[in-house]
Order: sequence, then C-alpha cells, then structure tokens
Amino acid sequence: MTRLNWFRQRAPLRAALAALLAAAFAAGCEETQSPDDSAEAEARKARIAAAYERNDSLDHYRFEGSFAFAAAPDAAAAGIVPTLADGLSWSGVYYRNPLRLEADIRPGGDADETAAGDAARETIPLLVRDGTLFISIPAINRPDEYLSVRLEEANGGAAAGVASLVQAAGAVDALAERIFDELDPRWIAPAEPAGAAGGERFVAAVTADNADAMTAAVQAGFAAWARSLPAELGAPALPEGAGIRLAEGGALSFALGADGTVAEQLIELAFVSGEDAAEAGTLRYELRLSEANGSPALTKEAPAATVPLEHVLAFLKAGSGGAEP
Repeated sequence: MTRLNWFRQRAPLRAALAALLAAAFAAGCEETQSPDDSAEAEARKARIAAAYERNDSLDHYRFEGSFAFAAAPDAAAAGIVPTLADGLSWSGVYYRNPLRLEADIRPGGDADETAAGDAARETIPLLVRDGTLFISIPAINRPDEYLSVRLEEANGGAAAGVASLVQAAGAVDALAERIFDELDPRWIAPAEPAGAAGGERFVAAVTADNADAMTAAVQAGFAAWARSLPAELGAPALPEGAGIRLAEGGALSFALGADGTVAEQLIELAFVSGEDAAEAGTLRYELRLSEANGSPALTKEAPAATVPLEHVLAFLKAGSGGAEP
C-alpha cells in the first residue's frame, strides 16, 4: 500500500474534520475577523507555546515516536537520509541530569503497516550512562555486543557521527514544535475528544482556504527542523516548487497533558502537485510523552560485551587500504 493510498483511505475522516472546523477557520481567513476572535486564537496558540516551553524544561520522561516521509519519484529531492525516508520509530526513557538515555530505534516503516509474515524489523538498542554511549547495530555487532564511545572523546569523524545520535534524540522530537511556530493562530481550533493525557486538544487542519499559506508554513517549519539535525545524519527535504501544495484533509494535532505539557503530537499531511493533484509526497509524524517528571523506570544495564568504536574504525581503515572511514 502506498503512503498516499494509506492517506486517502483515511481521507473521509479528515474531510469530515475539515468540514466541522471550516466555519471556525473561515473567519480566520477573512480580513473581517473580529478582535475578540483574533484574541482568542492568539490565546490558544500561546497556551500551546507555554506547554512546549514546559516540555523543554522537563528533567525526565518516557517517550514514543515515529517518523515516515515518502516522496514520489518525480518529486524526490537529493539528500534524503534512507532510514528517515523509509520510516523510523523510537521509544525509551530520558533523564537530563545526570544524562541517562535508554532507547530502542526501529528503522523500516510504521509498525502498523508491517504486513503479517514480514520479517521483524531489527531493533537498534541505544544506552547513554556514565558519560558513555553504547549502541548495538545488527549489521556490525554480534548479538548482545555493543559499540562504545565516551561522549567527551567524540570530537570528530565517525565517532562524532555516532555520538550525534544523542543530540538527534532531542532534535527529531522538535519537528511538530518547529512547524507549530510557523502556524497562523487562526488555523488552530479546539477539538474533541481530549487527548489521552486528559488535557485540551487542538487541531490545525488543511482546508481549501488555508492550503497555500499552510503549505508555506509547513515547509518553513520543516526546513528549520532539518537544519537543527546533526550534520552527520543529514536531513530529508519536503517537495517544493511551483504547483506543490498540501492536500485538503491533512492536519496537525496537539494534545496537552493535565500537567501542562504537550503530551501528544501528530502530523498527517500529503503533498500534491498540478491541477490533477498528483502525488508528491506524504509526511506522518507522531510523538507521545508520559511520566513527565515522574519516575519512568530505567531498565537497561551497561552491556558486558563491548567493542570500543575506535577499534572498529581502525579495522575498517585497515580493510580499506588506509582510507579514512
């Protein structure tokens, strides 16, 4: 199933949502919007912005997210990182001080799109504790064996590329926030049902009235997010250019928790081009935070079998005739 077909199967639900919200958005798209409506829209965006600021100050939490981006062949741009283009999901626990990160990274597409009988996607476990990053890459390591690198020693080259995964953990999580920064407050409306965390939920839906402006906002926010990713990981590029626009029915959703954080973020968008609305790409992103500043359990121990990353790099260098890896 192509991602655009997946998106179209859900189009009736998105179309219904767009229809329900159309009246609210219509006032926001006209010059005659009343001062009271404008103030209310600004207040809604301010509440979400304050919740994002609270997220940035959290000391520890549990996270679960996924990212899937697919461009049609004639719209694909150079520089797309294969694992991001194919899809990526991640889950784990983060503690700020002292730094402790436990994560399982699963490349290869959304879990709910894996057909029965397909081989299980390989999981890449990652652990940061006591200033050391441990990561087990199935294509390199034996079972239960991990590469290790001291973060303070990862100053450049491939070592920095591996260590940048720690930085990327925070950068990838910021996609919805970067796009949110670009949204016109008039596009954001309260929605039901409330989020699973018990707080308010807001939706910014793509409509006929705002599709062009929202396309520009999404592209700007996505570009800002891509620039924040570590250079070693590269960044995907959204379709852009004349005739590219968001398909009606797509939406961004933000659900606040009872503690005032942004607990759930969801982006489901499709890009089309030309008068016949030909597929140009799809974007799906989801992030959920729980146990914010609670006591999320840490379950991973420092691995017993480790290989210093510099040993692997020396081996690869020798095997390539001395070329830098």
